[in-house]
Amino acid sequence: MQRNPKRLLGALIICCASVHCGESNQAAESPDPSKGTPSQFELAATATEGIYKITAHTLNEDACADGGQPKPASLDHQYILVKVNRLFFGLSYLNILSCSSPEDCLQSPFNIDEVPSTAVWNESVDFSYWLTEIDENGHLSGERTMVSGPYDIPGNALQNNGQCGGWIERLVLKQESPETFQLENDITFADPYPQDSNGVCQVDDVTKHAEANTCTQKEILTATLYQSLESYFLDDSSEDF
Repeated sequence: MQRNPKRLLGALIICCASVHCGESNQAAESPDPSKGTPSQFELAATATEGIYKITAHTLNEDACADGGQPKPASLDHQYILVKVNRLFFGLSYLNILSCSSPEDCLQSPFNIDEVPSTAVWNESVDFSYWLTEIDENGHLSGERTMVSGPYDIPGNALQNNGQCGGWIERLVLKQESPETFQLENDITFADPYPQDSNGVCQVDDVTKHAEANTCTQKEILTATLYQSLESYFLDDSSEDF
């Protein structure tokens, strides 16, 4: 049974705002975190950093293919911040999050190189993504597992019947030009599954109940560079973290 990420993502964005919650992959580890030596992933990700203007953002809820309807969130949030964030324990990921304006992007608590453990999302973030590796084709990519529930399964007379759900997002960023990229998100839904003995919907169960399923929805975001950002990894005069 499919779920609509447009209805669920708003509730998940607070609890899944970092690579620790609802996410099965860890961020890329730098070869020498103490000295700030950038990894291959960090160098590639840094090349995409900036504030971007969204030129198109669609979700195809009927097939894992191009097409679909415009995402409502992008009507109000027409900019995105693309920034490499390095966590306090030496892991890095490319953070892509929505902004209502270029000024909103610049004021984001994630518009920094090293993210403190106390960083929180502000209310202006409507959608976000993070990439953690380079795939076999040389594209920045990532995979995250989103958990939802418990919720009512349509057609079941019971209220709050304890069913859990979720989906897996496989993201690939394709550079169309030095200043334009397309982010493709293939979405695979998990079959409904029960809560554990503590009444919790476990993220590992999403993977288990989605592994036999195929991608059924596709999201595509296209953006063009609006403003460049200073970067720790490309600044030779930077101090170590």
